[in-house]
Order: sequence, then C-alpha cells, then structure tokens
Amino acid sequence: MAATKALVLNSLNDQSASSRIGAVNASYLIADMDNDIINAFVNTLNTDENINVRLAALEALRKYADDEKVRKALIASLSIQDKPAMQIVLIDLLVQLKDKRALAPLKKITEDEENIDAVRDEANYGIFKLS
Repeated sequence: MAATKALVLNSLNDQSASSRIGAVNASYLIADMDNDIINAFVNTLNTDENINVRLAALEALRKYADDEKVRKALIASLSIQDKPAMQIVLIDLLVQLKDKRALAPLKKITEDEENIDAVRDEANYGIFKLS
C-alpha cells in the first residue's frame, strides 16, 4: 500500500493529464485514504488546469464524503471552481449529501452574474432542495 500511495502522490504532479488521472484511479486500490492523499486530491480538485483531472479527483473524494474534512473541502471548493461543468457536478454532489452548509456558497453563485444561467439555475435548485 505504501508503494501505491507514493505512486499516487508522485503522479499527481506529472506533466501529463492522463498520468494524473491514472494516479487518481490508482488510489482506488488503497483501502483507506489518509490525510496526505485527501489533501492531494483536494488540491488537485481546486488547482489542476485540466477539468477531467479535477472531475476524477472529485469522484475519488466522493467516496469519502462522510469525512468532515472532505465535506468542508467540497463546500469550500464551490467558491473556487470557475468551470460550469465542475460547478454543476459539485453542486449536485453537495445536494445529494444534503449538506446545508452549502447554502451560503450556493446563494453567492446565484448572485454572480459571471456564472452562466445553467450554473445559477443548478445553484437555485440546490438551494430549493436544501432548504
């Protein structure tokens, strides 16, 4: 397991997006993700330039959404994401998790004129479902 963990952490910094996605996929072989991997995935979710890598990191974190640290990171990520696809998938996840702490960031999304209508509509739907 230590070798897999090292591979995952090292590959997340690779130049190739496909290698970074491979690193996320390799994490599924690890029985219990520790803080190092969770932190690496949160960082990847929030900073990777490739949306497919960010989506893969989000899917990996979804498995650990019962963890308070992961939930807080997902909620915080709402304010960071700027790609409509990422915003919509993240909103959908937080609504599925029924986490009312997402209400304030969702409200900000609805008020931000720079967000496209589909994202603001999804945020409004999320507010409706969580209220």
